[in-house]
Amino acid sequence: MTELAACPVCDGRSYVEVYPSASIGDWRDAVSYFLTARTKALHGRIVRCVGCGFQLTSPQFSALEYACIYDAVRAKSNSIPPKERFDALAKRVRQTESGGKFLDFGCGSGAFLDAMRGFEGIGFELAPEGLRRKGQIVIGDILSEHLSCFGLSPGSFDFIVAWDVLEHLPDPAQRMLRLRTLLKPGGRLYLTTPDSSSWVARLTGEKWNMLLLEHLWYFSPATLRQFLSRCGFTPKVISPIPYPVDLATVFLRLRQTYGSLVPLVPASLAKVVVKLPIGLMFAAASSGVGEAARITRAIVTTGSSY
Repeated sequence: MTELAACPVCDGRSYVEVYPSASIGDWRDAVSYFLTARTKALHGRIVRCVGCGFQLTSPQFSALEYACIYDAVRAKSNSIPPKERFDALAKRVRQTESGGKFLDFGCGSGAFLDAMRGFEGIGFELAPEGLRRKGQIVIGDILSEHLSCFGLSPGSFDFIVAWDVLEHLPDPAQRMLRLRTLLKPGGRLYLTTPDSSSWVARLTGEKWNMLLLEHLWYFSPATLRQFLSRCGFTPKVISPIPYPVDLATVFLRLRQTYGSLVPLVPASLAKVVVKLPIGLMFAAASSGVGEAARITRAIVTTGSSY
């Protein structure tokens, strides 16, 4: 594991520890603590940049090691967020977008592509080796020099979505800069990511449900604006957003954090979906100034809930 040198938000090189790390060994040991099927909720060492206040995990595994971890986790897990999650996100995007071609970056199984029927969508799922295509989804490294061979040419997308992806990305600035090149002039970016300044994060402290081993970056609205601006985007809207989740997953996460004292969810309630404030934020940004008014009018009116 390697200590982070420069802060990706402000290039600062001075940090203070916020929370110490759980001891997990090498990347192979970490597999058991990643994503929904984790045996226990753990996080790495969390530090705060003295210059801008950005919080992050340091030290970190290498990009290749993270890719190997995700490959191993996917091989034994098929967890998919409830359909309500993607329907609600699609509703938000449709407030601004009435058609066009889009990229779902970090698309998983492609559930959001299904929620955006009527649009021309391509999914992209991150993987460490080469590029390949599986139906509507391209799998590989977004930094590859061969994206155009798979329909991902510069300036080819009207908008890009990245749901719960940014916090997972090694070298996030490089990947966000690449996404910007794939947008048409004035194209839009929509994303969700944990908000380290949310009331949920402040109230629960080290037990915050978003402090996880797979999360490398913990933005606040202020540091997210600064980061997106550095990557060539103009942030327009950043607001809290609830997370639709079934009660089986809620109770599972509680048990992963607090142990066996948390009871198992009754079978009759397991599939009930609730909307929870988990400390997540939604952001909309533009790669050009001309889109400011349209994005702001369309999305701000939805407020901080679905």
